[in-house]
Amino acid sequence: MAAKDMREQIIDSARTIFSGFGFRKTTMEDIALSLHKAKSSIYYYFGSKEEIFEEVIRREYAYLKDRLRAALAAEDTPQGKLRAYVLTRLRVLLKVSNFYRAITSDYFSYFGLIEKLRKDYVLEEIRMFTGILQEGVEKGIFGIKNVDITAHTMVTALKGLEYDWATAEDSSELETHVRNILDMVLYGIVAREG
Repeated sequence: MAAKDMREQIIDSARTIFSGFGFRKTTMEDIALSLHKAKSSIYYYFGSKEEIFEEVIRREYAYLKDRLRAALAAEDTPQGKLRAYVLTRLRVLLKVSNFYRAITSDYFSYFGLIEKLRKDYVLEEIRMFTGILQEGVEKGIFGIKNVDITAHTMVTALKGLEYDWATAEDSSELETHVRNILDMVLYGIVAREG
């Protein structure tokens, strides 16, 4: 088996194990057993459990970004992009549970790479939101005084929804709430004179 193929198998298997047991409880022995390999053969490809976990996180982060970009590309209007971004982000975060744990847990802050990915992720989110909001302002759809502050505020607000989303037994009800929040953001709650 080619080294690249074996690395892929290790990463895939480790992703499942980390998702089920978490980083702390997972051992190199667990990963090796899942592949019917000796633990020493895993060390041939990866120097440590941390190194494997970092690669899992990198892959999940890339998957999330790809899904977000695809969701934005499928929409024509700033309003549609905003809705697609928020709903896609929440749905995909559930699928990339290792990445979700890494961006929400201070436990991983001593991992240099994971801490860098967390920061990069927040900056990327703000950048994507800024692009959506700026497009809306330029088209005369959004009346935002400061796009950068609004983008930062929206990213912060989204983080507040993550726990409820991740622990919800029925995500469809929560999705309805998120859609209502988006309606309030887009159309406001103040009655217009008309």
